[in-house]
Amino acid sequence: VRMAAVLPLLPERHRPAPKPALLWILGAAAVASCAMTAVLAAVNEELYQPALRVLLVWWITLPYIFAGIVAWRRRPDSAFGPLMILAGFVTQLSILQWTSVPLASTIGQLCDLLVAAVWLHVFLAYPTGRLPGRAERVVVVVGYVAAVGLQVLILMLGGGALLARGKRRD
Repeated sequence: VRMAAVLPLLPERHRPAPKPALLWILGAAAVASCAMTAVLAAVNEELYQPALRVLLVWWITLPYIFAGIVAWRRRPDSAFGPLMILAGFVTQLSILQWTSVPLASTIGQLCDLLVAAVWLHVFLAYPTGRLPGRAERVVVVVGYVAAVGLQVLILMLGGGALLARGKRRD
């Protein structure tokens, strides 16, 4: 049986297009989170080269989020747009480790390696937003487990306490 003959018989997944208001809210949240990055860098006296770090975070975050918004709007059936948006916001969450507020710093620390796992997921899921095979799914799951597991281990061993007190790790 030829695959072209079978494809019309398979049910298609139709997701409704995201509401424009939601896309605008996500865009505004992206800009607001980048503004918060600048504020956190400005008040953190221990941060090395804060202006450069802020620019690099903006350079990574905004393209991911805005490209994700465009991708989601143009192809709502694809999970790639929301995945890109997630990658951008996880990057922003990792910046919370720059604060001296213990809970926020812990959340930022937990998201530090998660950024790499989400980016790996984005790259392996291109262009559909779905992981094409079992090997890719295993790699991504191992990446997520390692990212979260290693950060929990670091926090349990006292790594988060150094950040929460505002001390530099040299």
